[in-house]
Amino acid sequence: MSASVAAAPRASVASSTPVARSVRFRTLLAAIVVVVFFIPIKRYTLPASLPVNLEPYRLMIALVACAWFTALMVDRRLRLRATGVGAPLVALLLACVVSIAVNAATLQGSGLTSLSIKALTFLLSFCILFIFAVNVLRTREDIDYLIRIIVFCGAVIALEVLIEYRTGHNLFNDVGQLLPFLHKVPLTSLGLDPTELAREGSLRAYGSAEDPIECSAFLVMLVPLALYLYQTDRRRRWLVASILLVAGVFATLSRTGVLMLATVAVVYVLYRPRSAMRAMPAVLPLLVAVFFAAPHTLGSIYSEFFPKGGIVAQQSQAGSPNQQVGQGDNRLDRVGPDLKLWTKRPFFGEGFGSRDPNPNDAAANHVKLSGQTDDQWLDSLLETGLLGVLALIWLFFRTSRRLKRVIRADTGADGWLALALLAAVDAFMIGMFTFDALGFVEVTIALFLVLALAASLVNVRADPDAVARP
Repeated sequence: MSASVAAAPRASVASSTPVARSVRFRTLLAAIVVVVFFIPIKRYTLPASLPVNLEPYRLMIALVACAWFTALMVDRRLRLRATGVGAPLVALLLACVVSIAVNAATLQGSGLTSLSIKALTFLLSFCILFIFAVNVLRTREDIDYLIRIIVFCGAVIALEVLIEYRTGHNLFNDVGQLLPFLHKVPLTSLGLDPTELAREGSLRAYGSAEDPIECSAFLVMLVPLALYLYQTDRRRRWLVASILLVAGVFATLSRTGVLMLATVAVVYVLYRPRSAMRAMPAVLPLLVAVFFAAPHTLGSIYSEFFPKGGIVAQQSQAGSPNQQVGQGDNRLDRVGPDLKLWTKRPFFGEGFGSRDPNPNDAAANHVKLSGQTDDQWLDSLLETGLLGVLALIWLFFRTSRRLKRVIRADTGADGWLALALLAAVDAFMIGMFTFDALGFVEVTIALFLVLALAASLVNVRADPDAVARP
């Protein structure tokens, strides 16, 4: 009896160790992923009278962040871990803050100050989530745990996208029936009207995303993670998840998603050419699976890439004469005027968040700033100037360089994981040329989670004590 009594305090102490707390916070991180992925952002809000819409994922991140910061202050054994990309992140935040400060008078006169502040709070929440994830993912088991959660959730979303493509009904629009305390925002106010989603005689699926393009980019970023799980685990569930994700990309009828998929393939060919060549015979069965899962998508995508007269001519057609700069229907006709606009304020831009992606917002429809350009690099150049773009490039290239070192040094599981993360980051970078990526929350959170996984992988490899827990 005395032995059992003596053992109790030891168990109590063990349960309060940093490792135990890390496990609990790991579960909370997974809960954030589930909320972000399965409760459509901007489509559902919580009933609250606040200046901004209180969405479930914002509340979740805020509560978890407060609990984590409290644990850091209370338990001295918990220490912040290095992210490896702290300097680029700080540079990006400073560039955004400076761009707002320099243009404070102009933004206030145009009624855009609130938009800029809102965009800055979004970016801060992404950075907090990134730092939280890096500090929670302390072992390879933690990393693989989160990847499995992300891929599983992504596969479920991809399956819903395929159902949506066939039936025309988005199941995520019925989340309010399962969670009646949520307030549903009208789809027409979000630009999700069926007439706007039609392409080549089919409705473009968008799943839990804000837009079909975002949905395609989001699913593409999860494809290499699913391939990593199959490469290291060899369980068919991850192969099925990979096929579902690829088929889901095609069901969105998005050129951006296909372009990002091609980027993933190029990365694998460059860094694992032998393995990529051995996988080439699987491409034809994959296309056959896509054909049956989402009929007519391959032909529609082909028509989008090779329209009559050529894609360059199509994207160079100017909009109506009455449209303001940046409001044309095509991308290339806006590049020249926007670059000319950038030369007026080349270093600090016109204010972070000042190019509102919502064309229905009256505050954004003035002469100078009239909506985003479907090119995140160009948008960032206009909003934050050269300093903001250089900070973004620094963040991406710093992450890529750290991952490439792991790829070259390790041909095992770590090397395959680094390759998957590199493919996801490079795909996002290329996708930024064809849509305003950072204006969409779900895919941006996916990016910061990938960046956190990359930083955690490098930290684990540098820490000999970061072994898998039993």
